[in-house]
Amino acid sequence: MTPVSGLGNFKIGSAKINTKQYGAAFIAQPDCNDEAITEFDLNREWKHLEFTAGIDDGSTHEKGRVSVSVDGKPAAFSELVELGKPATQSVDVTGALRLRVKVDMGCDNGTVVIAAPQLTR
Repeated sequence: MTPVSGLGNFKIGSAKINTKQYGAAFIAQPDCNDEAITEFDLNREWKHLEFTAGIDDGSTHEKGRVSVSVDGKPAAFSELVELGKPATQSVDVTGALRLRVKVDMGCDNGTVVIAAPQLTR
């Protein structure tokens, strides 16, 4: 998975969701004025994206909305995640050129984690 335009407001690191430690994660801390967005060129080579989305256990706030969309279509995954309630998801990306991950802006959003993202063929 190659970023099209960098990682935007995401960073790569380790995070803990609901007491489970993840060594590889995209981490977003959106604020009142900025959402976190990153896009990846899939080159029509993949079939599924699997990941766990949640709020980092050390976050000062307890919720955040994350969306995953493919080729500009309405979100294949869009969910309000909450502290201690991670969502594990598999998104069909068959034939896709572009994958977008977005965390909505908000003054009361927590640290949103996209943990263990994995593309499969």
